[in-house]
Formats: sequence, C-alpha cells, structure tokens
Amino acid sequence: MIEDDFKNGLTYYIICERAGRVIGYGGMWHVINEGHITNIAITPEEQGKGLGRRLMNEIINLAKEKKMIGITLEVRSSNQKAINLYESSGFKPEGIRPEYYSDTKESALIMWKNM
Repeated sequence: MIEDDFKNGLTYYIICERAGRVIGYGGMWHVINEGHITNIAITPEEQGKGLGRRLMNEIINLAKEKKMIGITLEVRSSNQKAINLYESSGFKPEGIRPEYYSDTKESALIMWKNM
C-alpha cells in the first residue's frame, strides 16, 4: 500500500526512527485542498511515549504548510486510544462508515479537523 501511495505524487509520510530502526510512521494524502490521514502507526513497545502525538503534530503542521483547509481520517470505532489522540489534536467525529474494515467488519468513525 505504501509503495502505491508514493506513485501518486500526492502522498506524504513522516517516519520515526530509533537507532536506524523504524518505530513509527504517519501518512497523509493531499487531495485538492484537503488532507486524508491514511495511517498513524507506532510499534507496540514504543507506544505511550508521545510519538503518536508528535506524528499528529507534524502532519497537522504539514497540512498548514500546504494550505489545506482540513484533514480527515477513519479510525476503528473500538480504538479508543487513537480516538482520544485525534480528539485531543482537534479532530471531531463527523460520521460512521459501517463495516469499513474487511478483517472484522467493524465500523469506522470518520473524524475531521478544520485548519
């Protein structure tokens, strides 16, 4: 998926490394004048150390730099840790995508942040 993202020329990824090892990343598509966060991921042993927040801040700053009017994302409805992070970064729930995740048929919460 990441390799395909780079081919479109409208994708940005921010990578977190420690000692030459990737420990997290965040991706965003730039679609016209909006951002769409594709993924925020931190390795389990590095979670809870503020890296997710740092990634979110960098993505938000990038969106401002690119003059985007807002950013959207989908998150599993059961992922309360991620929802808390997004809400604390200014994202608001805007809707539900029923059965969005093919592996579990879980719904996704659609969130939006105006810039």
